[in-house]
Amino acid sequence: MRMAKLLLIEDDQDIQSINSFFLRSRGHEVACAYTCEEGLARARAFEPECMVLDVNLPDGSGLDLCPRLRLFTDAPIIFLSCMDTEDDKIAGLLTGGDDYMTKPYSVKELEARILVCLRRHAAPPPGPTVQVNLIEYPPLRIDLTFEKVYVGDEALSISRKAMDMLIVLAQHPGECISAEELYEKVWGMSSLGDLRTVHVHIFNLRKRLEEAAPNHQFIRTAWGRGYCFVPPGVMEAAVP
Repeated sequence: MRMAKLLLIEDDQDIQSINSFFLRSRGHEVACAYTCEEGLARARAFEPECMVLDVNLPDGSGLDLCPRLRLFTDAPIIFLSCMDTEDDKIAGLLTGGDDYMTKPYSVKELEARILVCLRRHAAPPPGPTVQVNLIEYPPLRIDLTFEKVYVGDEALSISRKAMDMLIVLAQHPGECISAEELYEKVWGMSSLGDLRTVHVHIFNLRKRLEEAAPNHQFIRTAWGRGYCFVPPGVMEAAVP
C-alpha cells in the first residue's frame, strides 16, 4: 500500500484525533491544522501529497480556503462536510476539490478515497501519445512540458484534471468527445455512469477560458454527443 504525506484541516478535536490516529497507524505521515489560516501555513511548509479539508472551520469556509491552496499546490483535496446536497458537492468541486465526503463516514473509506485520489493524481493521463511539447492555437497555448495553459501572456490557474481534459480535447480539434470517454482518458477508469465530475470540471475550465478570451468559445457542448474543442477560425461552422 502506498504511504503518503497527508494534511488534515479539521476543527473538531474528536474527528481530528480519530482520523489522524487511524491514518498514522496505517503508516501515513500526517500533519494537522484546525483553522483556515493554520491550514494554509501548514500546506506551504509541509507540502502534503493529499489534503482532507473540512468545509466549516472557525475562521472561514473550506470552500474559500481551497482556491487559496490551489494557488501553490495541485495536491488532491477531499472535502468533509455535514452538508450532502448535490449543490454542496458541486460547490466543492468547482472551488478546486477532487472529492467530497459527507459525515458520518468510516475512516477506512476515507483512506480508500485518499489512495484513489493519489493514484489518479500520479498516473499520466491515458490517451494518444503526445509527439510535441506544445499545443498552440493562438491566443491559446498549452505547454505540456511545464503543464501550463496560457491565453496570450496570461497563465491560467486551472486544476490538473481540467488541464488533462483540455489536452485531450485540443488534441482532437473539431471532434466531439463524450463525457464518458473524457472520464476514461483522464481518470483511467470507467465513470460507472456518474459524470458530474466531468461536467463540473468542463464548466469551470470553459469559464476560465472565456474570462481570458471573451471573444472566442474554445469548448462547445454538442448536446447528446459530448464536448468539442474549436480553435479560432478552424472548423467552426462544422461544430454544433
